[in-house]
Amino acid sequence: TPDLAVFSCSRDQRLYLVADEPEPLTPADPEGVRTCYADPILDPTGTEVWVIREIQRLDAEGELTDPAPRTTREVVAVPLSGAGAGAGAEDAGALRVVARSHHFLSTIRVSPDGRRLAWLGWDHPVMPWETTELMVAEIVDGVAVAPARVLGGDDVAVCQAEWADADTLYALADPDGWWNLFRIDLGADNRQAREKVA
Repeated sequence: TPDLAVFSCSRDQRLYLVADEPEPLTPADPEGVRTCYADPILDPTGTEVWVIREIQRLDAEGELTDPAPRTTREVVAVPLSGAGAGAGAEDAGALRVVARSHHFLSTIRVSPDGRRLAWLGWDHPVMPWETTELMVAEIVDGVAVAPARVLGGDDVAVCQAEWADADTLYALADPDGWWNLFRIDLGADNRQAREKVA
């Protein structure tokens, strides 16, 4: 809504809602766990923030080993009603997993009609400029179901994607070795058509 803002705080990495004063939306971390939040967007109902959550479990040596096996990332729904003493601020179980697919996630985007979620994913140790996958899934009861790759993978990277309308995505990808704009048409029957437009 126009009177609210959500941000993550560098001091404790919790997600906060600002109306009059900042109030936490997510709980403080227990011992041995570090949680971070990024890329928040408003969900289709306007009652939640969907955000990428990273959970890193610390090792006994204080992070002297590779953190990749101890780190998970997923898109979660954070209730806006959970500020202050509400459920989300006190209980991590009140946050619902919306989507998971890869070791790294970014650029979550809801279609204008609220029926689909798109995001970028890639897996450790691959870098995002080497291979990235643009994923799309139908949203059913607030969860992204049966995600499918619509662009990228196989040494093709996607660096940005935006919805043009309920059935069309525009995305930048590099299958020819340089960035070009692609249009991905997702019909009502979920058939995909992909076309380079620039």
